[in-house]
Amino acid sequence: MRRFFWFLILFFAGCLLLAWQGWEHVYRENTDPVKKHRLLIPEGSDWQDVMQLLRDDSAVLNLNTLNRVAEWSGYGDMVKPGYYRITPGMNNLELLRMLASGRQTEIRLVLRGRWSKERLIGYVSSEITADSMTLVQLLNDSTALSRLGWTPETVLALFIPNTYNFWWTTSADQFMERMQREYDRYWNTERKQQAQAVGLTPLEVSILASVVDKETSKADEMPTIAGVYLNRLKKGMKLEADPTVIFAVGNPDIRRVTYAMTEIESPYNTYYVTGLPPGPICMPSVQAIEAVLNPDKHNYLYFCAKEDFSGYHNFTHDYNQHLVNSRKYRLELNKRGIR
Repeated sequence: MRRFFWFLILFFAGCLLLAWQGWEHVYRENTDPVKKHRLLIPEGSDWQDVMQLLRDDSAVLNLNTLNRVAEWSGYGDMVKPGYYRITPGMNNLELLRMLASGRQTEIRLVLRGRWSKERLIGYVSSEITADSMTLVQLLNDSTALSRLGWTPETVLALFIPNTYNFWWTTSADQFMERMQREYDRYWNTERKQQAQAVGLTPLEVSILASVVDKETSKADEMPTIAGVYLNRLKKGMKLEADPTVIFAVGNPDIRRVTYAMTEIESPYNTYYVTGLPPGPICMPSVQAIEAVLNPDKHNYLYFCAKEDFSGYHNFTHDYNQHLVNSRKYRLELNKRGIR
């Protein structure tokens, strides 16, 4: 009888020990107690790859218990690629449920105006799995772009600067399709009517907006500059926009446009050609697009950067006054040693 009594005690003690160990494995907090960690699981990864990622990042306190629970639960056969955020205080069950369900955290992409095609590609490919080389090929592939109604020259107009949520596993094609939907949403009936009112198509609005963007970083001055260019277009005058010359030269670091540069034979050089360039010279900002759609009404035909280097401009309808303004600015450039 006494032996049976001790057997029962040992049996229940063993059960309690197993239960405690089970609780320890499953429910005890097992992630970094202080900071969040980012777990990026690439396509084609297996459980050992996931374990290595967790080991490298020190996101999990006890990988052995996590591995045991993964074996018990069968998670090793349910690895799903994606971006997961591991928060402080998660237990093994919570972590594995998140990974097994594929419950990713969305990536916030912040697209900004004035970006070049190269800057856009570099940023997007660093945030989601859309490969940079694939994006380069796609944004320069006439056949692929034609399916969406774009060309390599015009495609920068597709991207409306804003903050967008994406899954980390978004491909280059999926990214482009989403941007097309956002473009169609932005260019609603009202904006198309505004474009028509100023005598431009939505694409032409974006092209002109890109020039306005490169002329000034002052949002309050954009409608005035847009008005100048629209006045010149209506009169059949060349835009003679320095940013288009810099784009044609291919050197964004140019600080002073010379006469020789304005003679370059390029469809982007608006000193050389009449009308708009064949495509945007940068990704136009929403502020610049809205400035072209809602330009200031005035009779200005000329403008030149102010000699105080404030970033603002002197405007005039008189060519002789424009020459005076230009001379003041050139003298200040010389004084500052800008060649």
